[in-house]
Formats: sequence, C-alpha cells, structure tokens
Amino acid sequence: MKFTKILTAENADECILYSAKTLKKYILKVSGEELGISTEPDGKACFSVGKTAIVTDDEYKTATSDVKGDGFSLSVLRGNVLIAAKTSRGVMYGVYDYIEKFLGVRFLTADAEYIPENGSVVVPDKNYISNPDFSMRTYLFGDTFQDTADMDHIARTRTVDLFTEVDKTHGGKTTVYGRNINHNFHFYVPFEKYGNDHPEFYRFIYVNAEILPTIDITNGITDDGKLDESMDVSVAKIVIAEMKKDIEKYPIVEVFCFTQEDGPYYFDDEHNRALEAKYKRSGILIRFCNVLVRELNKYLAEKGPRRIKIMTFAYDYAKDAPVKTENGNLVPLDETVVADENLIIQLALFRNGYYDYFSDKQEPHIRKSMSEWKIVADNFWFWAYDSDFHRYLFFYDSFRNIAKDVRGFKDYGITYLCMQGSHDSTHIWQNKIRAYAYRKLMWNSKLDDNRLIDEFIDLYYGEGANAVRTIVSLFHKQFEKLEEEGKTVFCGSFGSCEKPEVNPPELLYEAIKAVEKGEQKISSASLPEKTKAEFIRRLEEVRLTPLMLLCDNYYFYYPSAPREEYEAARKDFFDCAERANLDKVAERWTTDMYRLEPGTSERTDL
Repeated sequence: MKFTKILTAENADECILYSAKTLKKYILKVSGEELGISTEPDGKACFSVGKTAIVTDDEYKTATSDVKGDGFSLSVLRGNVLIAAKTSRGVMYGVYDYIEKFLGVRFLTADAEYIPENGSVVVPDKNYISNPDFSMRTYLFGDTFQDTADMDHIARTRTVDLFTEVDKTHGGKTTVYGRNINHNFHFYVPFEKYGNDHPEFYRFIYVNAEILPTIDITNGITDDGKLDESMDVSVAKIVIAEMKKDIEKYPIVEVFCFTQEDGPYYFDDEHNRALEAKYKRSGILIRFCNVLVRELNKYLAEKGPRRIKIMTFAYDYAKDAPVKTENGNLVPLDETVVADENLIIQLALFRNGYYDYFSDKQEPHIRKSMSEWKIVADNFWFWAYDSDFHRYLFFYDSFRNIAKDVRGFKDYGITYLCMQGSHDSTHIWQNKIRAYAYRKLMWNSKLDDNRLIDEFIDLYYGEGANAVRTIVSLFHKQFEKLEEEGKTVFCGSFGSCEKPEVNPPELLYEAIKAVEKGEQKISSASLPEKTKAEFIRRLEEVRLTPLMLLCDNYYFYYPSAPREEYEAARKDFFDCAERANLDKVAERWTTDMYRLEPGTSERTDL
C-alpha cells in the first residue's frame, strides 16, 4: 500500500508534531520514501498521528477505550494507520513502537541505532493495544539521566521518572515532584529560615562527605500519631505549609516526594530513641507522613476534587518495616504505623548483595523487608540496583535474571520501577546491554530477556558479538561454579565479585584473549573503516573489565612480581580506557581519580 501523508490535527501540540516528524524521518531512512506532514487528508492512505480529520470522535474513543496511562493503540482504519492514545506522550510511544515493530529500526543507545537496508512501509496486519506494566519506568544510565540525558532516547525508551525534566516536545513533565527530587527532608524546613529561632528542629549529619542539616520528624506529632495543634510552630506544621505551596505551584502533580537524607545518619535524641524502640525508624516515618498526606488532602477537599499522594523511602535506617510477630503472624506494631491509602512506600533496600532479588540466595534483610512491608502498606515503588557502585567495570551477573526480577516486581504490586545502573556514565558496557533489556521489559514484562540481550549484542558489536557473549559466559560459569561449591558471589559496593579468589587470573587472560579475537574478526570483515573503528572501540569498553580486575588484584595474584610488571598492567588499563573514552570507574569517581589511587593490591614493601 502506498502512503502519501502523515496527518496531525490543526491544534497538535509540540509532542504530537515531534512524533509526526520522527515518523517521517525514519520512514525516509528505512524506505527512501518521503511523506509530507499535513492537517488536510487527500483521500489516500495516510498515517494519523493522534486525533486527526480522518477519525471521528467516536472512532477515536473506541480506539483508545482500553488504553491505560501512557499506553497507545495501533489500528488500521479504512486503509489508514491510526496511532491513538489518551495522552500526547502515549501517541509518541505509539509512533516509536511502529518504527521499531514495522520498520525494523532498533534504538540501541543514545548514539547508536540500527537501520535495516531496503525496508518498506508496512501496514499492521491486526489492530493492537499496548499498555505499560509499570506506570513509571527508569533504568538509570547516563543516556537518560540529568545532565548527560538525550531527550530523544528518553522518549524512545519510554522512560518516565522524576530525575530528568523532560521538555514538552518529548512528553513534558511527569505528575511527580519533590524538592531536590529526593533526599529532601531539610528542603521543607529551610535551615536559613528557621535555624536561629528553632535549633531544636535540626541535627547536622554527614551526607556523601558533606555536612547537611536534617529535621526531627517527631516534632509536631502527638503520641497517638496526629498533628499536635497545641504547637504554634513545629516541624510538621512547617512541612505541611511548605507542601501546600508546592501543591498550588504544581497543579498537575499527583505524587509529592518527601524522603530522608541519603546515608545512615538521622535526627537522634532521647525522644527519638524512645519512639524508635516503640515504632522503629520506619514507624516514626510513617506516622509523620500519614499526618502530612491527611492534612494536605483535607486542605484540598475544601477546594475541589483534587487529591495527592506522598511518596517516602524505606531506605537504609528506615528499611525495616514496623511489624511484629503475634500468634505466629506478622502484624503492624499498632494502627498508627499502617500507611495511609495515599502514602506510597518506595523500597530502596540498599546493599543488596545478590543480583537476583527473588532468589533464596538474596541477602536475608532484603527478603525480610520485602515480606514485611506488605503488612503495613498497599502502594509501592521500588529502587533497585544493577551495578557494582564501587567499581562499575566489575562483572555483575544479573544478565540471567532480568525478566525474572521485573516480573517479580510487577507481581509484588510495584507501580514505579527504578533500576540504578551507572547513572553518571554512558560508557559502561554491561549497563548498556542490560538497559536495553530492562527498559523494554518495564513496558512489557512478557518479553524474552535473552532474546533482547542477544539482539543488542549482535547489533551493537557486529562481528565482535561472539567475543562479548564469550566474556559474559566465562564470568557467569565461574560464578556458577563457585555457587555449586557453596560460595555464593555477592555483588554490589560491599560484595565479593571483585575478589581475587572469585576472578582467577587465567579467567581474566582468557577474557582479554576473547576481546582480541573479536577485534581481529572485526578488522578482517568487509566493513567501512569507520564502522570497524567504532566496533573495536566498543569492544575496548568490554576489555576494561578484566584489565581492571588485574590492576586491582595484581599483587594478590603475583605477590613477588616486580614493580615494572604492575605498572605495565596499569598502563594497559589506562591506555585501553583512553581508547574506550571511559569517563567513570565508579559512582562519582572519574578515571583520573582512579589513576591517583595508590592501588588496593599495591605492595607495601617496595
């Protein structure tokens, strides 16, 4: 069928116009056909991007009747392809879905895409609706995170989060807001405003090597978990007043984030310790947030139908749910620590040691928290971790359980899944691969994670793909072997996946050899030189993993080695890092910072 136009409505917004232009661009790239964008139909087959002149109100309503959230429908209507949704963002996702599903394009990373040769414009053979399994979705990788984010890539990966402000063209702001995004207790009781008159509201704590104030969230809450109206000024009343300002300022926001400062430190005094013994830190938090959300919705009820939710963290010192065992059953400590129906608990169970959240090998505190929180709350988000934040390059063996984890989170009732990878880098090869799979599964958890991983590796590494598969397999089999011996490999910032006994040197040299073979295969292929150079650069990112493990453990492997050999190993790493354009080796830790490290395995007798 010959298409002549891409139609939009006369009043189409920026996001719809962007969607139409994107569809035009990729039809041209794939098929060589250039379609015009218009608001006027000509009686011939066209694409309708959203509600246009060729679609009646009733037809559009029917097409979107089962669409939920930012989902979409694709249908054929009188020979025209209709991409319909209830939101402009949904229409945009539908356009990108058509581009991938029917034009065969693959968006691998922000700067790498696959365009099939000699493609054609295809008409869907059946109508379908696609709704997301999670209402908010993010894999925190540098290509979609804050300063290094690519807006097009945010759009085509269907990323919706609260970390990166998205312009109207790419879908606009989300309906979630928090001052400073997260870790923001003190932003709602500004120290510069209240510190002199009410020093009792604050304690100064260490947060990522900085000294910051945090607040007393017991101040202004009565013994029975209500707002203390007898106090003219309290932490609770100030937070409520400040949040009312945000409610008025952001009328589309549905969820406001009120979350503890990062790290293990909190407001600590005799009163807090007494309440902690009774309610746990998490119970103290719920009691405060219950008051907060109830007072705010009472305020809104006087003004109209709008209601809001509060999201808070079950994280670090507040990760243990406020429950007890009674007659063999878990029950809330008391009714005041049961989360309000409008309170969302984001489980951020830091220091997960095992890369499979739903395995019986997972750390006991993770499994315990996940089982207990359902006793006191109904609404959940989840902040998961998918990298070794001490060393991004160390092998993190989560490739094999991506779908299992995503489906587990969905079954748990999670509505927002945040998976943290190397958020401040775009050059960590493992996170590139897993981001591709995770992002698609967060929309449709029924997809095959292994197929997605294979697809990415084939397209991104070309003739070097088998080298990458070999390295993943080498490390996986090594970890599997250790597990069979009863030595579970825990990853993460405090894990064991970096230890020399986990990564024998012969494994590392075999991995390096696999990269070399892959690069040789690329070099001998009939490819443009520019393509060869980029495929080889991508493999250099992979080579960095065994090279760093050698550097960090060199004197454990070779305790009598001369200094020259160690320096040669370091030079191999940094030369490769330069070829690969490596920017970060760990969270907030640049390659240059790593260069200045004395070395965890450096001999002390030299």
